[in-house]
Amino acid sequence: MKKYFILSVLLLVSGFFASCNYLNIDDYFEDTFQEDSIYANKRNIERYFNGAAALLPVVDKNWEYGNTPGVTGSDEAVSCGDWNGMVVIQFSGTKLMNNEITSSSMGGWTWDFNIWPKCYKVIRKVNTILPHIDGVRDMNSFERMEFRAKCRFLRAYAYYLILQQNGPMILLGDEVVSNNEEAEYYARTRNTYDECVDYICSEFDEAAKNLPDVTTSMDQYIPTEGAALALAARVRLQAASPLYNGGEAAHRFFGDFTRCTDGEYYVSQTYDERKWALAAAAAKKVIDLGRYQLYTVSASTDVEHPESGNYGTYVVTLPQGVPTAEFPNGVGMGDKKSCRPL
Repeated sequence: MKKYFILSVLLLVSGFFASCNYLNIDDYFEDTFQEDSIYANKRNIERYFNGAAALLPVVDKNWEYGNTPGVTGSDEAVSCGDWNGMVVIQFSGTKLMNNEITSSSMGGWTWDFNIWPKCYKVIRKVNTILPHIDGVRDMNSFERMEFRAKCRFLRAYAYYLILQQNGPMILLGDEVVSNNEEAEYYARTRNTYDECVDYICSEFDEAAKNLPDVTTSMDQYIPTEGAALALAARVRLQAASPLYNGGEAAHRFFGDFTRCTDGEYYVSQTYDERKWALAAAAAKKVIDLGRYQLYTVSASTDVEHPESGNYGTYVVTLPQGVPTAEFPNGVGMGDKKSCRPL
């Protein structure tokens, strides 16, 4: 009897850690074993940082083999590409709509809807790096500030991806979660959506202070100040929308989504006009940088007509009621009543 009891406990514990594999010590044994060498010099710590960034899910595939439903997450989107009678174009969003995404099958060859574990690995690696940046001997003060900003951007971006895909998550702050604690230590509840939004945006704002203004072709993958502020503005705008701000959609989809520990709604069921002000202020920060402008098409450029498919110069009539005054009081058409589509 005692033997069977011990076996049951072992199976229970192994099952618990399998479900929380982003906390599994095996995944980080090599990292901790070589921890001293990671912070020995700038080259090592930057390589460790790059390894963390490489864990992020691919976000540039909006159609085939994407890690998010994207534009194909709709019953109007159908995967119909084939080669020699074999269907090779698999829109991940279409697979979701066809109920092919399940708890045991969440991806394919190069994509996976379950981005939670990888993003938390990124967060853990960043939290491991942050306390040691000041100890990297061959980094000067400016390099330390910029590197710390990159780390905070990366961590905020990982949380941002989780928020887009999974909704509210568990915020860890600067904590490096221990791998050898009692089960109660890991019994944590998610933060609310608004708490996650505030944390993510505050991290993006802090990172923006020491990120570069622009990048060159040699460092095109380094986040910029504008990227951090733009992501914060996007999150604030989504948080102000009716889906997350006490609108009808929030009631319909999240009305029963409450935290078991205190009954708090994960997604606010009360409209808060202040969120629109926060979204506008966040967008204004990007505008005030003076580095970006709206994408427009020259009136002399030939483009494809959306209905006929013909190429040529054409204009479309503005909808009734759209002001033609200069931006921001209108679309900037002056006395003209029509404009080319963007």
